[in-house]
Amino acid sequence: MVSILAYTEKEFAMIKLGYILAVLLSLGFAVSVTNTAYANDLAIKWTQSRQVANSLGDAAKAGDKAAFTKLSELANHGDNGPAMHNMGWLLDNGYYVEKDKQAACDWYKKSADLTDYPPSMHGYALCLFRGTKGKKSGDDEVLGRELMFDAYMMGWAKSAIILSEKILNDPFLDKGDAFQAFSVSKSTLRTTSPTPDEFSSLQYLVGMATIYGFRDIDQYREGHAAMSITVSSGHLRANEALADIEILWVNEVVRKIETLESYENSTAKRFVENCHESLADQSLRFPVIEFCKKTTEIEFEYVRQLEADYDYLASWMVGESGEKIRPKYQKLNTLAKPYRRAKRNWEMNFIPKYNARALEHHGSP
Repeated sequence: MVSILAYTEKEFAMIKLGYILAVLLSLGFAVSVTNTAYANDLAIKWTQSRQVANSLGDAAKAGDKAAFTKLSELANHGDNGPAMHNMGWLLDNGYYVEKDKQAACDWYKKSADLTDYPPSMHGYALCLFRGTKGKKSGDDEVLGRELMFDAYMMGWAKSAIILSEKILNDPFLDKGDAFQAFSVSKSTLRTTSPTPDEFSSLQYLVGMATIYGFRDIDQYREGHAAMSITVSSGHLRANEALADIEILWVNEVVRKIETLESYENSTAKRFVENCHESLADQSLRFPVIEFCKKTTEIEFEYVRQLEADYDYLASWMVGESGEKIRPKYQKLNTLAKPYRRAKRNWEMNFIPKYNARALEHHGSP
């Protein structure tokens, strides 16, 4: 297994492009607007009109002239977003009528402008990404992203997927952008009812945001879990992405182990000594001691987190990656022993005295 850190900038760009193409291939349902029965978490006001319009649209697709006529009547009232959207859907795909992408876009736009119907906002955004009237401009891209964001906020999972993919495919992607994609995909998984394909793609994007933007243990853990789910669903290239997350995660754990000082030379030891001295000094205000306690426990937590990460990684750490981290873990184990002893001493001696001083200060430890 080759470390991702060994890739050249150009090679990494090609890997990134490959992942994005995999997302697009797996999202055929998302890049052409579909008349899906899944409503995600759309507002309840759309429930009845959506069911009626979708039924008429499906019947028209099957060749039912009366259903098409009724759908057309509802759409032309100007206040029925789902009906207008279904007219666009029929034209977009050439169902019952001759395929006409521009006319479809006009219906999506009308529905989005007049009713704020999320699927239509999504549909018109896709039109803008392709370019209106055969031309594409920067303004189209900006407006398209705004519409995608609004549709995502209104509970349309497809928009979250396309929006996250757009963010991650940006050549000027930075950590802030990756975090946005991570947050959009995560919140959609948490707050909507995505289809199985949407669920798989959202998990994939959570994992990909981890690869692109994070160097944080908690996000690696979350990205690894998300990509593992994606692998089990058979998503394209998810296995490769999972391996890259694992390598990046290992590299980060190793980096942190290598920067860890011995306890005798650590800031933790100095903090512990300072805290004991502060606690003994009755003239010091309690908030000073409280701050000392918090900063010391951060130092202890750093080592505890490294140990927890190794325990989690060890369950699948084999081959080249396992060989790489094993000697580092031995170093971690050696360095951590005095930290563990110091923490036990801290908990047995400092904390009871601190709690007593806290009780004096504000009535509770």
